[in-house]
Amino acid sequence: MAAPINDNIKQKIINATIQLLEKKSFKEISLTEISEKLDISKGSIYYYFRSKNEILYAVEDSFMNNLYEALMQWYEQEGKNESYSEIISHIIERGCDLMSGTLRFHLVMEAIDGDEIIREKMVSRYEAFEETIGDFIISKLPEDAAKRLLKASNDDDIGRLKKTFGHLIISTMDGLSTRQSMRPDEYIRESVTNIIISMIR
Repeated sequence: MAAPINDNIKQKIINATIQLLEKKSFKEISLTEISEKLDISKGSIYYYFRSKNEILYAVEDSFMNNLYEALMQWYEQEGKNESYSEIISHIIERGCDLMSGTLRFHLVMEAIDGDEIIREKMVSRYEAFEETIGDFIISKLPEDAAKRLLKASNDDDIGRLKKTFGHLIISTMDGLSTRQSMRPDEYIRESVTNIIISMIR
C-alpha cells in the first residue's frame, strides 16, 4: 500500500520553489536545488509531483488562491460597508502589493512563453477576479453613474459592464505592479487610482 501524502511536505516543496523564483526563472531552477534546499531526495519530490511543471502549476494555484482569498476576506470583513471609491482604492493598493515581486513576473513569463496550462489557469482566475471585483464596485455606484458607464461602454448589459470594469481594475493592477517592481513610486499608484475614481463620479 502506498504511503499517505504528507501535505506539509508538499507545501514545503511549493514554498521552497517560491523562494527560488524570487531570484531566478523557473527554467533555471533544478529539482536538485529544491531538494537540497529542503534536505530531501529528488525521489521524495517525485512522490508529490509527477514532474517539475506540476510544481509550477501548484505554485501558480497557491499564488492566485492567496490573492483571491485576501480580497474576499477583506471584502467580507470591511469592504461591503465601504463606498465604491474606497473599494477601488483598497483593491488597487492591496492588489499591487500582493502581485508585486519577481514571482508573479516569472509566472506571467511562463504563460507568455507558451505554457498552455499556466496560461489557462491564470486566464480562468483572472476572469473570476474580474467578475468579483466588478460586482463589488458596480453594485456600490449611484444609479446615474452606472447609467453613464453603460452608455460609455455602448452596452446595456450590466453583467458585461461589471466584467469590463473588473478587467480595467485588474489591468491597472498588472501595469502598476510591473512598474513598481522596476521602480517603486507610490505617487503614480495613487494618481492612477484617483483618475479612475474621478472618471466615474
